[in-house]
Amino acid sequence: MKHRLWTTSTTLILISSLLLLILSLATVFRIESVYRTQTAQSIGQLKRQFLYDSVQNQIKRIDTQRTITNQRYEAELERKLSLLDNAYTTGEGFLGRATSYFSNTANAAWTVILWEKESRAVILDTHDLVAEGEVPVEVVDTLLADYPIHRIRSFAPYTLFLGIPQTVIEAEVKGFITEEIYGSAYSENSYIWVNEVVNWEGGDDYAIRRIHPNLRDTVGTLLSTNMTDIKGNTPYKTELEGVKEHGELFFTYYFQKKDSKEISEKLTYAKLYKDYNWIVAMGIHLDDLSAYIDETNYQSSVVLRQTTPLFMFL
Repeated sequence: MKHRLWTTSTTLILISSLLLLILSLATVFRIESVYRTQTAQSIGQLKRQFLYDSVQNQIKRIDTQRTITNQRYEAELERKLSLLDNAYTTGEGFLGRATSYFSNTANAAWTVILWEKESRAVILDTHDLVAEGEVPVEVVDTLLADYPIHRIRSFAPYTLFLGIPQTVIEAEVKGFITEEIYGSAYSENSYIWVNEVVNWEGGDDYAIRRIHPNLRDTVGTLLSTNMTDIKGNTPYKTELEGVKEHGELFFTYYFQKKDSKEISEKLTYAKLYKDYNWIVAMGIHLDDLSAYIDETNYQSSVVLRQTTPLFMFL
């Protein structure tokens, strides 16, 4: 009787232990599955936020640099006018000094038109903007929209137009931003690039590759919305349609990794900078993300599997 009771008890214990082991393993696998999904979602969201923040910050830096450049040219304009005011006030050869000063190559970016009021005779025209027979003041009126930084000053009996073209300011800002992007470094081998849209209808030659740290030798290349990746996706078309409709978008496609010939799927965030018709973008390769998720899950799995037997025997 005692032997039978012992056998029954032992059997029940073994069955219970086996069931507990099975349930524990099932729980471990379930936890691992849930954890993997949540980890992937969390890391994916963090990376999307990283791309979003990086591009938004780059947009802010463009705006900041435009403000700084405009302020510098405004200050320079005032200094030049102060020099002219001094020359005019002292009467020390105003015309000669003005002509000599603005003919210097250091001032080549500035547009200067100096004319006599009564005769309308042009004395100085640094960029040959006033054609023979044209009225200087009328020509100046047509220039104002393209010269956000300018002054029209009277130095009786003369009138002076002095300004810096918007194209000069923008070229300087774009040059600064280009060097800044090329000099920047980000994690995951990610980088920012810029395409300039020249035809919002899309098609061949719809945009120009302006800045690209991964493909510097192709800068200036004309792009097409008909271009496809190795899977047949049309990333340029997707990007153009997205920024036209929403001003920004996240999308995926296949592209070559930086400093490598390997091609893999890439998650990208792109935003339109309308003033320059620039699409500013940044991306991260998803296989790099998967490798990080796998490593994180492996480490967590090791801890979980080491901990589970302990709870079984408590």
